[in-house]
Amino acid sequence: LSPMLRALLSEPALSLDAAGTIASANAAAIALIGAPPEDVVGRTLADLVGAGDAERTARYVEAALAGEPQQW
Repeated sequence: LSPMLRALLSEPALSLDAAGTIASANAAAIALIGAPPEDVVGRTLADLVGAGDAERTARYVEAALAGEPQQW
């Protein structure tokens, strides 16, 4: 996400690179996750969710990487 778009979004938003790594997060996402940006960017969603949600999260990431918009 561009810095301007991240700032305009009031809903939590993350962007992922082609490997599924978090490339950027807006302020709402950082607040929801409860960790500083440097602890979020560069990690995967699976790193941020509990073990019980890792498989479900992986399906969302696969769909997002296939170009399908995702919403939780």
